[in-house]
Amino acid sequence: FKIETSGAISQQTWDKGYSKTFRKLEQVADSQDANSLLINIGKFNEAGSRTREENVQRIASFLRWATSKESGYLLDAERFEPPAKGNLSDYIGKKSKEAEKKSKDPTYPIEEEEILELIDYLDNPPEGKREDWKARAKEWSFAIKLLATYGLRPIEVKHLTIRRNGKDYVWCSYVKRTSRGTTEPRAPKALHPEWEKKWDLIKKIKNNHPLPEMTAGGGEAIKDYMKFNPIWKRI
Repeated sequence: FKIETSGAISQQTWDKGYSKTFRKLEQVADSQDANSLLINIGKFNEAGSRTREENVQRIASFLRWATSKESGYLLDAERFEPPAKGNLSDYIGKKSKEAEKKSKDPTYPIEEEEILELIDYLDNPPEGKREDWKARAKEWSFAIKLLATYGLRPIEVKHLTIRRNGKDYVWCSYVKRTSRGTTEPRAPKALHPEWEKKWDLIKKIKNNHPLPEMTAGGGEAIKDYMKFNPIWKRI
């Protein structure tokens, strides 16, 4: 229903997140009502964690569908109708003091100089690298230039086109749907206009300059590729 009827999520979102949540239902199949089901589904993860929050929200969403006309009233509403969307905090729980402290520890952004150093390494690889390595490095160099210039999510580099309104501009068609809301298509602005010109990004997007494969998803793909890069490892 979420994928094919309402279009609330994509197949990729289901495969990467929802499917993992729903596999857990087999282990809590003896839950007698919405309250016990939401309590049991929460027990798989630490209280207050993002994963527990997502699992509870997904199951609550399922119960809303399963007790409505959209599902043909698959489940008895008296037993399985969940709390309203804003009333799930008791099932999500609160982080422990240790987890709360860890989440407040500072994280540090990559400096611009480090981004440029990484790009330079990919554009000018060490001697002795194979041609296929060089070709892949160029693809990732282009992807990182797009990420750094426009402030994109990794997967969004695969959803860029050029539109024109007096002049050419970048358009991102990617729609990200989550339990918290939706990110609509947009025209990302260059954080550094000089980088956009220096790397000729608009022309390269228009000409479908090669980008790396991201079969595992954008974030996973960049992590898998960069884990062997000496500049990235140092950073």
